[in-house]
Amino acid sequence: MIEAALQDGFTEPVRDALWGHVYLTPQLEAIIKSAPFRRLHRIAQLGPACFCYPGATHTRAAHSIGVYHITRRLLSNLAQRGAEDWLTFTGIRSMLCAALLHDLGHFPYAHSLRELPLKDHEELSALAIMTEPLRSLIAASGADPDMTAAIVDGKVSGTGSELIFYRKLLSGCLDPDKLDYLNRDARYCGVPYGAQDVDFILSILFPHKERGVEIDSRGITCVESVLFSKYLMYRSVYWHHSVRSADAMVKKALYAALENGFIVPEDLFNLDDMGLFTLMAERHSPFSDLCENVLKGKLFGM
Repeated sequence: MIEAALQDGFTEPVRDALWGHVYLTPQLEAIIKSAPFRRLHRIAQLGPACFCYPGATHTRAAHSIGVYHITRRLLSNLAQRGAEDWLTFTGIRSMLCAALLHDLGHFPYAHSLRELPLKDHEELSALAIMTEPLRSLIAASGADPDMTAAIVDGKVSGTGSELIFYRKLLSGCLDPDKLDYLNRDARYCGVPYGAQDVDFILSILFPHKERGVEIDSRGITCVESVLFSKYLMYRSVYWHHSVRSADAMVKKALYAALENGFIVPEDLFNLDDMGLFTLMAERHSPFSDLCENVLKGKLFGM
């Protein structure tokens, strides 16, 4: 049953620049062809980072497919090391869908909107997962939409040790999300700092029903590598002065628009990058020219 959940029907390849062929079932392929997932193709993973790293044009969609790929490999390894005792077919398929859709509710323009008074993107992801057309598409893949939503958003009610296990896998020290975005961001920015040895990391992870995964002494260097890599990526990429300038300009414009009623939080849900700038241009709110200047690359302090 466990082998079937991870191996049967994965006939549809998607070519990823980082991981090569990523295989999906026809039902999972239908999910990535859906309108809610297609929006992620129009959201750059690193937003304004392309001003200083021109190659940083990769998308939330590519990242999501990468997280799914690593999750499938991780589950296969953990099942062989004892996790099959508490895994189910439906649970595994739900976890794969959660990995694929974990950023579904993400706001446009990277993390520029994170500190605004808005719903968490995990909550928006869960809502989208439980809404058509995704609810039916997820169910058709052999997953449970409610369990998928509960894995993505810890505030969604759910019980059982299998759910707790998947939540720990999706968000932890050596989780698939970090392993993809550090490698992917480093590759597309052309910097060496984020590269992680994913093959080795997966080989030293062992399943734990309550904690998700455990490591032995060989894994200490892997944890250190992730921590140091995050620090260096923040220093060189995520907190680059051009990125921080663009982020500050967008935040100021949006905060003023929200504070003065030119937009409401719901206006920002389900937007892509260009949709955000189009919205601000149409509403003529205070400081909306800041967004126009960011779009033109006219950044404060540059």
